[in-house]
Amino acid sequence: MKQPPIILCAFGRAGQGALRHLVDAGYAPETIRVFTIDDEKNRDFIHDLEKHGIWYTTESVNKHFETVQKQKGAYLLS
Repeated sequence: MKQPPIILCAFGRAGQGALRHLVDAGYAPETIRVFTIDDEKNRDFIHDLEKHGIWYTTESVNKHFETVQKQKGAYLLS
């Protein structure tokens, strides 16, 4: 069964928890897009994203409308 794309808008420990659930559920890194913030308190979350090879940005989701639009049938988690 093909996995639906996931758009995750999160940061910090909550973001880490959400990411852990997605990875544990078997979501492939290429199906996940993450919008987060550049903040010292967010370093561990960003490290986890990089460790798993997951696409992320610290820019506003509004600057990436095309990226979001391309994710047909995506689930948005925030």
